[in-house]
Amino acid sequence: MRENLKDSNESSKHVYDRKSKEPNFELGSKVLLHDPTTKKGECLKLKQRWKGPYLIVDKDDNGLLYKLRHCTTGNEQTSMVHSNRLKAFNEDKEAFYNRNTPASANVQSSTQSQTDGQQLDDDWYEIRKVTSRKKVGCKDTFLVLWTDGTTSRKPAANITDYTLKRCSM
Repeated sequence: MRENLKDSNESSKHVYDRKSKEPNFELGSKVLLHDPTTKKGECLKLKQRWKGPYLIVDKDDNGLLYKLRHCTTGNEQTSMVHSNRLKAFNEDKEAFYNRNTPASANVQSSTQSQTDGQQLDDDWYEIRKVTSRKKVGCKDTFLVLWTDGTTSRKPAANITDYTLKRCSM
């Protein structure tokens, strides 16, 4: 019985090893991270399963665990990630999608970046001044003074570096 189990294990390992590949991620290469979790209220069908891109910062001795850093935010993952949750990031594909976005999205994003403002009832108001950084619910926000005289608190993610340099205190 033990010999049969051993033979069965060896044949199963042989079949598995035929299809599996050794991870070939190098330090400094960009990868996408698979995130299978779905939070309450998120649509399972429409959720993006691959997050990133991430930069590989460190590798374990056996080459299966990797330490990652997010390319845009610079935040480092708190724990090592196994190679079966990673796939290579294709920069050509990303550049293609950035160049070929739908026409309506291009018009809206170019208009918004040129004016750095807020649209209320079909009128755009330009930012006069950005002041008072404050944490609201664990997120950084800025107090924005608009040219029409109103003020509102906007999340830091919505304020570009260009706007901060141009309109800061």
